[in-house]
Amino acid sequence: MDPREIIAQDRMTWRQWLAVVICLVLNALDGFDMLAITFAAPVIREAWQVTHEQIGIVIASSLVGMSLGSLFLSPLADVLGRRTMIIICLTIMAISMAMAPLSSDIATLSFWRLTTGLGIGALVGTITAMAYEYANMRWRNLAIGLMGVGYPVGGVLVAATSAALLPAHGWEAVLWIGAAATAAMIPLVFLIMPESIAFIMSKQGAGALADANAVLRQLGHRLATLVRDDGSSPTIRRLDIFSHTFLLTTATLTIAYSLHTMTTYFVLGWVPSIVVDIGHDPGTAALVSMWINIGGVVGGLAFGWFAGHFGLKLSTVPLLAGTMAAVAIFGDLTSGPTLKLTGFAIGFCMIGASVGLYALIAHLYPTALRATGTGVIIGIGRSGAAVGPVLAGVLMTAEVDKATIAILMATGSLVAAIAIWMLPTRPGADQRSGAVPCPAD
Repeated sequence: MDPREIIAQDRMTWRQWLAVVICLVLNALDGFDMLAITFAAPVIREAWQVTHEQIGIVIASSLVGMSLGSLFLSPLADVLGRRTMIIICLTIMAISMAMAPLSSDIATLSFWRLTTGLGIGALVGTITAMAYEYANMRWRNLAIGLMGVGYPVGGVLVAATSAALLPAHGWEAVLWIGAAATAAMIPLVFLIMPESIAFIMSKQGAGALADANAVLRQLGHRLATLVRDDGSSPTIRRLDIFSHTFLLTTATLTIAYSLHTMTTYFVLGWVPSIVVDIGHDPGTAALVSMWINIGGVVGGLAFGWFAGHFGLKLSTVPLLAGTMAAVAIFGDLTSGPTLKLTGFAIGFCMIGASVGLYALIAHLYPTALRATGTGVIIGIGRSGAAVGPVLAGVLMTAEVDKATIAILMATGSLVAAIAIWMLPTRPGADQRSGAVPCPAD
């Protein structure tokens, strides 16, 4: 039996589940880092006596770095390997996060934030492929769901860390904690996380079967004796994601991811300010944000169950539509309890839908293009989505009412739902490469 078939059909061992949990932790670093600067920003602004616009440059640097990392570094995981690329990303992130607190001006801080973003952007695409390829067919959707909930878990952790450290130790301590946590993951990945068998076999080298069997032995599986030729060869080029075979899939997923992420960035960036602007104190705003992240954890895990019963596409579309409805409703609310309840609903649908998009991306590309496809879609999507918070700020400056702004920003997820509904789930690429069509579609 082929090594890939053993992974796909046999039961999940505890070592495979451990690898998936490590992917969750790595994704939590994304959430921690993405939101750390938003908590640190007011302290930096006051300490350095800089403007909101200058702080905006620092925040934008992180987003630019993530987009560049997704676009240009993630594809290296299809060349160097998933495990090797994860270690490279963590090294970049740890060094840059440790150096950022030593900055004395906006330009230097922005440089280190951009560098951190490069590592984060490449990491997300790589761990999406890794979580997908470690799981068997039965638990593959849940594995992507577990990885996806890492982001809101990171959001909860950075909120707690900031609350504990900012008053007494300053913004530098928050970033140093992030750097230490990132550095600690490097030996853990090196010692515990073996290379993806799907990647090993996609290279089809002379020693591929022996290398794959070594990983199977480490994971506690029986050894393989045959190699199935599924067309996943090194002759597949990275730019094939834009070929005639894949173009519609790539374009549709990029549009959907970009628009949904635009709504997501609006929620993460502006909901606390909106809560304060309608008359609540910052403590209430923090609690609403916390409930959004809690909802995200539950939604990401629930997606695994939904997808197992209804398929990826039929699970993702309602969650995208639900995000639109919840965000639109949120803009017209005023009482604290209803804001928290709706915040939970936003997080549930928003993160659940994001996990669905990650799963679809991983599912619709063959092994040789999986990290490339994920990285390019995330890179382009995050670049376009960065317009969301800026547009919301312009509308607020123009004194457009909050309910109207919320409805306008929520439409991103609605259009994404329409795009995914129209997405073909059996592209010619899947038939040629041996990728499996989405279940239950």
